[in-house]
Amino acid sequence: MTIAITEIKTKSDKLIYSYKKDNLSDDERINQFLDKILEIRKPLQRTIKTINKLDDLLLLVTWADVKTKQDKKDLKYIFKTAKIIHKKFLVDYAFLHKRLNKKLFKEILFDFKNAVDDFEDSILEAENVMSVVRKDKKMMSLINSIF
Repeated sequence: MTIAITEIKTKSDKLIYSYKKDNLSDDERINQFLDKILEIRKPLQRTIKTINKLDDLLLLVTWADVKTKQDKKDLKYIFKTAKIIHKKFLVDYAFLHKRLNKKLFKEILFDFKNAVDDFEDSILEAENVMSVVRKDKKMMSLINSIF
């Protein structure tokens, strides 16, 4: 089997043209790379903000009056839901920590983990206040005397 030189020239010209056409400058490549990093960081930043808002809302529970059976049900629901979402955040963190480059995403992963840990602390703190402190008459008397 023989192939004509003109056919080889045509094929090689097409390959070279397609390479030159798709070839990006160094600046363009760097910009695309940075854009991809931002595509990953933005949803993580939104998630961190959401976790922080949930954290703030959860701490408001400690100031709520629980008077009715429905209030108690709602309180249990809030804690149950908070624990479920906390577990989901932990799974998400583990997934991201395993797959993202630690050097490129060190700061955002650190912020994400801190937000998840703070949320867990708030769950435990709010539960403790609502189930232990509020039932301790001496403690409540002391708190009421301060305010």
